[in-house]
Amino acid sequence: MKTIVKEACKEYNLDSLRTVSLGRLMLTGDLAVELTEAWLEQYGDYLTITTKDYPKISGFLLNSKLAADFNEVFEPFSLSVKKVIIEKAFFTTSGELLNYCSLERDTAGIPARILDCITWIALERSGYPATAIIHN
Repeated sequence: MKTIVKEACKEYNLDSLRTVSLGRLMLTGDLAVELTEAWLEQYGDYLTITTKDYPKISGFLLNSKLAADFNEVFEPFSLSVKKVIIEKAFFTTSGELLNYCSLERDTAGIPARILDCITWIALERSGYPATAIIHN
């Protein structure tokens, strides 16, 4: 993400950016595994997800490494994560994750099911306007 933002800011003013679409959360690979492990640690199990569970999942993601990473990337632009918007949430299989992603971690210890959803990051201005300079 840092590489993409570094290139994008050469041609676009990111101060007005308000939403970033991630697509499926599962496609973040190692991060999806880490988020699932954090979910299991916090809530203890998988659940059959219904739309009434979306606020709980969105809140969980807002307070997770996902939001922290985005805050770090967009801090030079005085932007921060306002909320995480999800759709079509469910737990996919680890097999599907392995079919679509290359993981850096040992795959032997990943959870049997992986938290997945269509994911958007809503951003907001944080603090005063800043001119962003991103170095290699």
